Amino acid sequence: MSERAYHDEHVADAPVVTRERLSAAAIVRAAFAVASVAALAIGVFLDWVNDIPGENLAFESYWRTPATTTAFFASAGILMIGIAVAGIIGLAFRGGWLLRLAGVVGLAAVLLLLVQLGRADLSIGGDTDEGLWLCLAGSAGLLIAGFVPTTKTVADRRPLNDDRPGERRDGYV
Repeated sequence: MSERAYHDEHVADAPVVTRERLSAAAIVRAAFAVASVAALAIGVFLDWVNDIPGENLAFESYWRTPATTTAFFASAGILMIGIAVAGIIGLAFRGGWLLRLAGVVGLAAVLLLLVQLGRADLSIGGDTDEGLWLCLAGSAGLLIAGFVPTTKTVADRRPLNDDRPGERRDGYV
């Protein structure tokens, strides 16, 4: 029996071996997530509403009309910093669930603040500043990065116990 016939006969009966490989999209996902985290971190210290930065806007501005505070840990910006930290940690997980969760929480926070601005008779287009919009973009970026796949599945129909010399016997090429 020729080597080609031996190989074809055994490959047809061989089980399909699947494995996951890191794809080039993983680099795109990481770069997009890091850029989004940077947008969130920078946006906190820029002006959000009527020249008030996110670090000076009270945390309760998410559910009450906007007020100011001097304590950073009681500010509305601390939530965005927490979302940015969750975005960095989310890069460690392949599935992207933490990136998506952080993005949704950030989008909800910006939406809640915009609703409160509307309730306070402030103009969403005129009274909001670049920091809030940068946080919105960063949150949307985290959500998008969470959907970018990091691995691709590769199927190989090669016999696991192929005894040909010079090839690995563990099923990998």
